[in-house]
Amino acid sequence: FISKYNISYIDFLKVDCEGGELDLFLTIDKKFLKNNIKKIALEYHTSYIKDVVLNILKSNSFKIEEENGSEIGMIYAYNPKFYN
Repeated sequence: FISKYNISYIDFLKVDCEGGELDLFLTIDKKFLKNNIKKIALEYHTSYIKDVVLNILKSNSFKIEEENGSEIGMIYAYNPKFYN
């Protein structure tokens, strides 16, 4: 979607994929994630998805503002690159 519509920047990405969150974060271009997305609000549907997505976000310089829930919950993250 990002490349198809030539999206260069995302200010706020809300993700509610009913279990498809893992597919999104495993396949997203990590360079784009790290350099072109400012904030993310994500609903996850298993603790495994939560752990994998948190690892991807943290390894791409995102700071976690809040995470709540175990099997189903929310993650709020921001990219400090945009707040200097």
